[in-house]
Amino acid sequence: MLTLPMPPSVNKCWRNVPGKGRVKTKVYKEWRLGARWAIWNQRYPPLEKGTVHLNITVEEPALKRSRDIDNLIKPILDALVEARVLEDDKSKIVRGLTIRWDGEPAEQTLEIRVS
Repeated sequence: MLTLPMPPSVNKCWRNVPGKGRVKTKVYKEWRLGARWAIWNQRYPPLEKGTVHLNITVEEPALKRSRDIDNLIKPILDALVEARVLEDDKSKIVRGLTIRWDGEPAEQTLEIRVS
């Protein structure tokens, strides 16, 4: 198991800069550095080459404002690639992903296939 700090929402990871396009925000750069250190401090070994299924459990934030769970996926995957836990996720190494809030189980499971 690997523990990472709570990532910023994907909405806070990039901003548009005239003449440069989309750039990483300071908040996102700082989080990625902290995530890399968290991974390295846990001495998490690089995964063997091949495909993986990721199970991500997210602690519910103690915030007044709710968060979209799907906005947490990209920063987490980017941190795993940057820390060399995963190969670049463009290579389709992640074949499946489950993400859930920690706590009560869902009332139902909805299976969806996109083709």
